Amino acid sequence: MRSAIGIVHPSYVAGIGLREVLRPLFEQTELLVYDSFEACRRDIESTSGNRPYFVHFFVEERILQHHAGFFLALPQLVYALTEGKVFSDRRFPPFNIALGEDAVYQQLLGLQKGGITRPTTIKDGRLSDREADVLRLVAQGHINKEIADMLCISISTVITHRQNITRKLGIKSVAALTVYAVMNGYVNYADITL
Repeated sequence: MRSAIGIVHPSYVAGIGLREVLRPLFEQTELLVYDSFEACRRDIESTSGNRPYFVHFFVEERILQHHAGFFLALPQLVYALTEGKVFSDRRFPPFNIALGEDAVYQQLLGLQKGGITRPTTIKDGRLSDREADVLRLVAQGHINKEIADMLCISISTVITHRQNITRKLGIKSVAALTVYAVMNGYVNYADITL
């Protein structure tokens, strides 16, 4: 059974946009986009051997309001996709998709603090041990000079490691690297300075 995150939004384009923001952070998890409740429900209730095991759901607020009972019965975490408005149903934590990419990453870190976890904690093997050390320190908020001093390497070596990390992961911003590091077990949320 493959692990998956379900994104349910009547605008397929909005769902795809969120999927692309989440993709680098959940590489081991399939991100399934549904444009209707019915399509999502079919996959959830499927009995086929290829049925996804859902870890989390991100559901557009109007769909969630109409089908709250269904989603409350699920054991998975269900987040309400909002567009800047206050979502009144406190049973579903709000996730504002109208914010910029960095703000979305900050929300993901907030979800991590509140208990969102990946199905497995992995260190993906693509990063060398030293690159993992640099990623960990970047996620903790250290600048290049501090990282160089802490690891007893030159600043140019730190920059090279950071370039390699960016190239290997396809993630450019520090905020996104931080979320990736937390979600993939390189660093604990408690060790991050926001």
